[in-house]
Amino acid sequence: MPEALRAAAVLPLCLLAACTGGLRERAQVEPGKDLAAYRRLAVLPVSGQAEPARALRAGLEKSLYETGFDVVPPQALDATLAELGVGPGDTMGPSTLEEVRRRTKAQALVSADVSCPRSASARRVTALFLDARDGAVVLRLSFKPAGCSRDAATAAAQHAAAQVQRALGPKAPGRRADEDTLFLR
Repeated sequence: MPEALRAAAVLPLCLLAACTGGLRERAQVEPGKDLAAYRRLAVLPVSGQAEPARALRAGLEKSLYETGFDVVPPQALDATLAELGVGPGDTMGPSTLEEVRRRTKAQALVSADVSCPRSASARRVTALFLDARDGAVVLRLSFKPAGCSRDAATAAAQHAAAQVQRALGPKAPGRRADEDTLFLR
């Protein structure tokens, strides 16, 4: 099975496993991957309850932009996904992944999930940074958010961006002026 297809098929399983509890807070860059090499990110629609999922996506876009990444405008990404028939939570095959990369110029896709069961101890935010060329995992993030409100989801996004910043260390992806396409002020 091609690597991109395997990564796309495994993504929902990775998110499911990460959302079932038992995981500590973590930010793990995969061996051999350089997170700073990925300057342009596309934050996919977030899985989970509607309100915290929307807030987490918007927060991730803003926080990752502030960290120094160039973020594909959500309207452009959503239009591309709709044109390709990709819905929230759908897996992407190699040709779809290639087309998303070609149209958005994204180097990595951020796929996230927020799980908000009634039990506070079972709450979980999980995010994967996937190489847009082959779907390989670059970075895994997982932690328990303080809550599941809009404000808690925004705080969770800021926390995720802080974990990304720690994973980057002294490296910063850096945007060029001509790539500065997301206007989140």
